[in-house]
Amino acid sequence: MNAKIIHNGNVIKIIKMNVTRTIDVIKNNKEIIDVTESVKKTRNVFEKTSCPK
Repeated sequence: MNAKIIHNGNVIKIIKMNVTRTIDVIKNNKEIIDVTESVKKTRNVFEKTSCPK
């Protein structure tokens, strides 16, 4: 019985670690996406202002 509880505790720890790691990855990806979005916007503005046709 005790062995099962310890095992479950370890599994829960591993799951929690994986979840926090996944959340970190998602946060990082969101930041990267935000940066690329702002770069795109800046590029659009730059193209509009610098290239009068």
